[in-house]
Amino acid sequence: MKTLPDFSQLSLRDLVEARDLFHAHLINKKNVIATAVGRYLLRQSDFDDNGNYRPAGPRTPRTLGNSAVSGISWPCILVFVREWAEEKDLIGTGRADIIPQSIYMPDG
Repeated sequence: MKTLPDFSQLSLRDLVEARDLFHAHLINKKNVIATAVGRYLLRQSDFDDNGNYRPAGPRTPRTLGNSAVSGISWPCILVFVREWAEEKDLIGTGRADIIPQSIYMPDG
């Protein structure tokens, strides 16, 4: 089973500070229309019939319609995009439009 990150010690203040620091960087990426703070959205297809998290199969675009917050969702910065784009297509543009999976705060 995939090991999930443990960000349970992040406070709302930590998230808002991180979002404020990175909002301008993120909003200038192709297709990004908004950022917010919340809990990580997991694809509903990544849960088995017993409710266990087991990501499998092709990675479809994550949308508000096919994902949800679960008991294992961690605090995060949510990035909303106008249109889903594959990473390989964004790399091909010669621009730094890939949304990072992680950000690092000045205090570590």
